[in-house]
Amino acid sequence: YFSGKTKGLEELVRSHIKNNQPLDIKEVIARFTTDIIVSCAFGLESNSLEVAETEFRKYGRKVFDLKAWRMVLLNSVPRSLLTLCYHLGFTAFPRDVSQFFNKTVQDTIRYREDTKLYRKDFMQLLLEMKNKENGAINKITDEEIISQCFVFFIAGYETSATTTTFVLLELSQNQDIQEKLRAEIREVLEKHEGAITYDAIMEMTYLEMVINETLRKYPPVPMIPRFCTKDYHVPGTEVTIKKGTQVQIPVWGLQTDPEYFPNPEKFNPENFSAENKSKIPEMTFIPFGEGPRMCIGLRFGKLQSKVALVSLLRNFNFTLSEKTHTPIEFEKVSFILSVEGDVWLNATEI
Repeated sequence: YFSGKTKGLEELVRSHIKNNQPLDIKEVIARFTTDIIVSCAFGLESNSLEVAETEFRKYGRKVFDLKAWRMVLLNSVPRSLLTLCYHLGFTAFPRDVSQFFNKTVQDTIRYREDTKLYRKDFMQLLLEMKNKENGAINKITDEEIISQCFVFFIAGYETSATTTTFVLLELSQNQDIQEKLRAEIREVLEKHEGAITYDAIMEMTYLEMVINETLRKYPPVPMIPRFCTKDYHVPGTEVTIKKGTQVQIPVWGLQTDPEYFPNPEKFNPENFSAENKSKIPEMTFIPFGEGPRMCIGLRFGKLQSKVALVSLLRNFNFTLSEKTHTPIEFEKVSFILSVEGDVWLNATEI
């Protein structure tokens, strides 16, 4: 699913180089990520790398194009009232987005069941759970399959795309780090006959450091909501958090606190070297949460980003285009931490 899409990614970058144009890396990576997610979750081809405005790109963009009032309502209405809001016609996402994904999944289910098509992907796992014999535990419905595919798309689409974009944005401004990472990529790939395999990527320790430092400086979800499971007295204060209270964990604040990460505004992958990562205080680096509700897509998302970076950095060098506004600003209304506007980079083949 991953490496099969890298050829299209590389060709898209080469087309910009051929035309002597900078590329909006934010859009390029989003198109790559869309193709991966659609293939893995739905078993379909979206062809977003070849065609700029596919249906999946259109509706994928709308998922995260939230209005301010919708964000406020989602974060302020008590959970007990959310069901009522739904029956009154309010939904978390635009209705046409829900209708598109519902129809896409239903059509896929019907096609696979009619043709007995078997494919090693996320959809196949869900269909096998649905078609268990009567009485089997964990049997799921079509509605649950639709929900799972939608969540898979949301979780893997934007978070991976924004992380990869932030990596390339930082590397374009830190050429020494980019060169060091490229050297590792080429050295490891040479041992694997040039193939981008899972084993090859797992050997790239500096790549892991670069990804983690990006997640530290730019966590995909800056705040994580959690519910207090028992009364908790905050040490040194008169504050007691009552059981059932929703609290917001300030991930971004923790990960950019100089008490835990010296000079936190500096992009420094050495924070996650074998020597230094053991010194990071517990629960101060939690870009995917922690515990039983930790993001289940952690490995998938990181692997997706790594494949894109390996494919690009072994072939191209990136520098910041004058079209990119610096210092960067972040989107004001978004579930995900992302750059406001386009991210223009210059690419040269090497």
